[in-house]
Amino acid sequence: MATVAECAKHLDMTERNLLALIAAGKVTRQPGRGKYDLDTVRIEYIQHLRRLAGGHEVGAPVRSEINEKHEAEKLRWQRARADQAELNLAERKRELIPAQQVADALNAAVINMKTRLLAIPSSVAPQVSALRQVPEIEGLLGDAIREGLREIAETQITATKPGNSQPD
Repeated sequence: MATVAECAKHLDMTERNLLALIAAGKVTRQPGRGKYDLDTVRIEYIQHLRRLAGGHEVGAPVRSEINEKHEAEKLRWQRARADQAELNLAERKRELIPAQQVADALNAAVINMKTRLLAIPSSVAPQVSALRQVPEIEGLLGDAIREGLREIAETQITATKPGNSQPD
């Protein structure tokens, strides 16, 4: 014969959950502060679980707070894995790229723009010195700036894989 505590340990549940099963009539109550037969308690508990699994009994098995926390943590972990899988798929589809690759590509574009625009004065200065009319100088400078902007606009910027200086 076993106490409620021993029976609960044998069934891998808390005393509170076993007492709830006893109160619900799923496990036969022993008179007074009686001792329980482990075999009888185990068989009644298994029969209870079979009725629940077969849909013959209303209600769910008694669950401890630990089980509920475990289920919540398991669900959180599954959601995190699903989110990670979506991110990996988006990256493979090239819908998502690492922030450092974007920063590197933009940095290269800015350097290219800066170099092209700073080259305008030295390339246009000899022609400007021959001109005397402001409208002609403005036209020459405007053409040089537009040409520089056109070159910048036509520049293809490609991301590179981390640790690789070659474009993808």
